[in-house]
Amino acid sequence: MSVPTAAPPWPILPRGESEVVASLLERGVSVLLVGEAGVGKSQLATTAVESRKGLGRGGRQAAARGPRQRVVRLSGASLTPDLPLEEVSPVLRGLLRDEDDVATDTGTLGVPLLRVEDAHLLDHRHAHTLAGLARQGQAQLLITLHSTGASQSPWLQLWKDEIAERVDIAPLDAASVEELLTVALGGPLTTATCVRIMDRSQGNPFYLRELVRAELEAGTLVERRGIWVGLADAPPGPRVIDMVRHELDRLDPPVREALDLVALAGELPVSRLSGLVHEGAVDELVRLGLVVTGQSRPERGLVPVVEVRHPMYGEAVRELVPPDRCRRLYGAVRGTLSLPSGPHPGGPAALLRMVLWALECGVRESPDRLLAAIRAGLETARWDMAIQVAVAALDVVGPADPRRADALLLRAAAWYELQRSGEAARDLAEATATLARCGAPIDPGLQVRLVDQLADLDQFQDDDPDRALERIASAQDDVTCSGPEHARALEISRLARLGHAGRFAESLGPSLVMLAAAAPDASDVGRLVAPTVYGLGQAGQLDEADMIATRYVRRAMAHRDPLQPSVVEDITVAEALVMLWAGDLDGVAELLGESPEHPLRYSTHEVFAQVGRGMLAAARGLWSEARHHLESASARYSVRDINGVGKWVAAGEALAVAATGDAPAARSALERMREMPMGISATLESDLKLLQLDAEAWLGEPTRRSEALALARWSAERGLHRTELEALHRAVVADRAEPADPTDAQREAEPTAGEVLARILALGEQVRGPRPDALVHHARAVLAEDDELTQIGLRELGRAGLWLPPQGSPRVPLTRREREIASLAAGGLSSKAIAERFTLSVRTVDSHLSRVFTKLGVRSRRELAAALRG
Repeated sequence: MSVPTAAPPWPILPRGESEVVASLLERGVSVLLVGEAGVGKSQLATTAVESRKGLGRGGRQAAARGPRQRVVRLSGASLTPDLPLEEVSPVLRGLLRDEDDVATDTGTLGVPLLRVEDAHLLDHRHAHTLAGLARQGQAQLLITLHSTGASQSPWLQLWKDEIAERVDIAPLDAASVEELLTVALGGPLTTATCVRIMDRSQGNPFYLRELVRAELEAGTLVERRGIWVGLADAPPGPRVIDMVRHELDRLDPPVREALDLVALAGELPVSRLSGLVHEGAVDELVRLGLVVTGQSRPERGLVPVVEVRHPMYGEAVRELVPPDRCRRLYGAVRGTLSLPSGPHPGGPAALLRMVLWALECGVRESPDRLLAAIRAGLETARWDMAIQVAVAALDVVGPADPRRADALLLRAAAWYELQRSGEAARDLAEATATLARCGAPIDPGLQVRLVDQLADLDQFQDDDPDRALERIASAQDDVTCSGPEHARALEISRLARLGHAGRFAESLGPSLVMLAAAAPDASDVGRLVAPTVYGLGQAGQLDEADMIATRYVRRAMAHRDPLQPSVVEDITVAEALVMLWAGDLDGVAELLGESPEHPLRYSTHEVFAQVGRGMLAAARGLWSEARHHLESASARYSVRDINGVGKWVAAGEALAVAATGDAPAARSALERMREMPMGISATLESDLKLLQLDAEAWLGEPTRRSEALALARWSAERGLHRTELEALHRAVVADRAEPADPTDAQREAEPTAGEVLARILALGEQVRGPRPDALVHHARAVLAEDDELTQIGLRELGRAGLWLPPQGSPRVPLTRREREIASLAAGGLSSKAIAERFTLSVRTVDSHLSRVFTKLGVRSRRELAAALRG
């Protein structure tokens, strides 16, 4: 675990509602600030009152915005029914007794402002008394309350009758959360970290602040190369626990017990809950805004359910439930639901929650139910919980019980996902010993899983695919694994590993046969799809690769394998990359859900989506945006990369950084990439080499022509025709920038321009798509030294997703944004199209171009293109 980081001072960013509330108060209008606990109602009220007093943030004197006003602070939590309002404040005593001498005093104008916190906690008499003062014009109210309180008397009538203005304070949206976190931490976060924190805090500023502080203190939120990466959730911090404890202490015992029950269960059907709690308890929890009612998830049928409103609140409640009550409530729920030992009617997450609840209560669960809960943890990516249940399972099964081996294999899978290969290896070694103790007959299914998990450690943790394949081959020769089902599983593992090692000549043919023969509901072949799609794409069979990805991602969605939950994500990423190789940028944008009109087609992990967005931005020539996404994803992989995809991502990062003109950072990214183990990036080795070649071209490395030809030969030897075509094209471009030296013996041994062109034309017949076609057209124009056709070819390449570096350096330096806009303009994009890509105005784009024209001494986009080519 990383070293804890001290929590920084928490910033307060301006919110649009502040000006609204201040304006209403200036006009003498009463205001109801409505929203859930922690959304910032009190902070908004404080800002508005300080504005009326002429105070800035922190109480500093500022220009007053209106006459000075008496302010009386009240709290619904402290105003008990037996406390008369007259005793709270002299101002209230004067108002309620009609004492004229308190209506005004020296230097004070207007009615007093009664600031009431948590008005939903007021009893009926106090609430109606305060509302009556507002109705009679004797006082102005500034009230904070929960949404449920605003829909009840007297506050409902107050805003419906326009005596007060209701201002709803919503949680922060995702963009505001990202902005706040960036300011608070002093640097950006990975998108996956932002999404996780947003999901857990739900944009609530209080929970957001406390969650970040807890993760910093626990060392699970760490900084890598200026980017913050979240490693894991941290439990609720002491401030959240204290706040929740304070609220729970105010609840009546039956209401508190109902809340405990809902928090412990996670989600309960209303019909079941009504028989377990005191009548009216759930209605009171809803009124207080602590729980919400809704419908269960569609896959479980639309059943009315109750759950705690905020997940972090529920976590804190669970921590505060006394042990005796926890056991009693568990027994009541378990008996009422009559839960079977198999699949839970509420799905895997509910099964895992119930089993963990049982373990917390000291209830002894059956081995089979514990194993089912471990699988539920793996299926829902709750690795720590899966490990916790596995520990309990190992305590209740004997040393020679096959179920012990099963639990060890499942726990090893969770350790692997947490990238703790040492613990995974120890569990696999113990599983091996357990199976040896079991005696004959040994379950072949357990043996196959053991071999496959050991091979994962070989190939992706130790970067030794040969040893992984040897292990699989040895198992295939073992008579105990000779059954058809288990032989099939081993063959799928072997072919997938060959593909992930980049050995497509051995894997593609048999994989295609196996995929074609698979039944529509077969989930075991899902792991073959992504390496097969990558292999076909790099071989230049782009249409077939896209067709297979589209067909099998739907099957994988319909028939998910709980022990291989990432299959859908793997196929989606493969499909997106093949589309980029083909030049179908619109298809990639739709697949990644880039706009509200095109939501994400398939659910995928945010880090995969971010890599896709980075590569798409690079294909559009938006290098700063590409750099942001790929640097963020690369930082995440620097702390957790279970299979080794980070090497390929680092190559993409180096290209984007080089294209922004930051040569030192680009060279640093290339150096990091070279030092990383290959891992699963071997699946994309040819593309990785091409990304490296393009990054070096943007850096102006002098040997890129010979390196391009070497990559073309390497690709041709492996039948990777798509990469061969790309590499030959780069050799042609480099040859234009590096005219042949008659004395260079190495150049004499290389193919002539005519031979290169002939091979490019031949490859163009095999590899089809907008981008391959543009490569052929541009290469032909360059070799013909036709400047006009070359310029047309560059525009075709830009539309298909390839942006070449300028040949030579401009006579004067351009800023990063000027360089990006100039490159797009030279590639044929209009000012309007460029403005849409950068979310700028057309006037701003034209202003940038005007400065570029002046700096380079050109008068048209045609001259600009020539100037950028050098």
